[in-house]
Amino acid sequence: MTKVTHKENHFVPKTFLKSWATKNDKAFLIYTLNLKDNFARKQTTSNVAKKKNLYTLPIEFKTNEPKIVEHRIFKIWEDRWPSVLEGLKKNKQSKDQTRDLKGFVITQSFRTPKFEKENMAKIKLLADKETAELSFKYHYALLGIKGLTDYIKDCICEVLFISDIENFICTDNPSTHWLITNNDFTYINGITGRFDLFRNPNYKIICPVTPKHLVILSPNLGIETSEHLKEFCIFNKIEKVNIQLFNKLIEYGADKLLFAKNIYDFK
Repeated sequence: MTKVTHKENHFVPKTFLKSWATKNDKAFLIYTLNLKDNFARKQTTSNVAKKKNLYTLPIEFKTNEPKIVEHRIFKIWEDRWPSVLEGLKKNKQSKDQTRDLKGFVITQSFRTPKFEKENMAKIKLLADKETAELSFKYHYALLGIKGLTDYIKDCICEVLFISDIENFICTDNPSTHWLITNNDFTYINGITGRFDLFRNPNYKIICPVTPKHLVILSPNLGIETSEHLKEFCIFNKIEKVNIQLFNKLIEYGADKLLFAKNIYDFK
């Protein structure tokens, strides 16, 4: 299938990763841990979490704009991220900041190579071999316009925050989907066709958003109908033992790399 030539796509935005980075005279440097060789190193945010032609549409879309997906679905949330970050630093989000935080976490959950690999198997079950790749490319527009982003308006947004020296880690696939019942955690491998998730009270989308903040999105099933819960974040302090638990979940959702503010955060 012919594709439009395109440069590499940063599937975890550099502006997002800066929260885990330190700045020198020339670049933002972040600690990375390669899960293949378990080797930690420092890299620039410009050189991690990128892949050539990840969002490039097949020529069948008849578009002269090869960056249409990246610009129209993902970039809008990246541009709003600095405002969201300001709210997180104060542990308080406005209505607009809450909407943009939800939007970032939700779209981040389907823009990475790991999502691509996990979801392709599901796509092939829904389409024959010849149309599988085209069907997969359609998923960006489908999820970005009428799928997961429908969830932004009504889902409940909880932000867990850390007040001591512990930190949340991050990964090259930071936003992951889970079914959580008491202490039972089930990772959801691929979300295409899983329209039942939004009606499941145990469904959670989990994403670290700074070294001190982690977002949990949950369906609003009418149990709580308060507009405040739908339009604003709930901030809760997290205990040390739970930080370790969530870092294990974050690591489980990774593809190839972990990111950290400090090298001792890799435990």
